[in-house]
Parts: sequence; C-alpha cells; structure tokens
Amino acid sequence: MDINVVPKADLRVRYNRVGKSAFLIRESCGFELNELGREIWSKIDGIASVEDIARAIASAYDEESDQVVQDVVEFLGELKKNHLITLQENL
Repeated sequence: MDINVVPKADLRVRYNRVGKSAFLIRESCGFELNELGREIWSKIDGIASVEDIARAIASAYDEESDQVVQDVVEFLGELKKNHLITLQENL
C-alpha cells in the first residue's frame, strides 16, 4: 500500500462503543477494534494520509516509526478488504 494514499471511511460504517469495547458496523457485519485499531480509526478523516496517521501514532506511543507504519498499513488493508474504507490518492 502506498503510504501517501488517504483512507476515507465508508459512509455506511457506524462506530459504536460499548463499555471498553469498540466496533465498526456495516450492514449486518461487525468488527471489534483493539486499542490500536481505535486509535487508527479515530485518525481516518479523509485528509490524513497513511503516513500522517502512522507518524501521529508513533509519536503518541513513542514507538519505532517503521513498525507503526507496517501495523497501520496492515490494519487499513483489512479495513479496505472488508469494505469499511476506501483509499484515495493524496492531492
């Protein structure tokens, strides 16, 4: 995945929190998010690129940037595969 693309949430996806758990719901499918997933999802605004999101998370968690990029790319790939986001070229 090109780290310069911009993830955008599918408009049919709802984000729900139940206690400490968070879920993405699209039609009749639900996906539970872990802490990193919640953090990534919160940064998907249709403006920030994959690189921007990874950089913000690496800074917030004081983690190695390369590993965070890999984790973010993997997570966003799963979201895309399940039609929860689209990826747009960064203009």
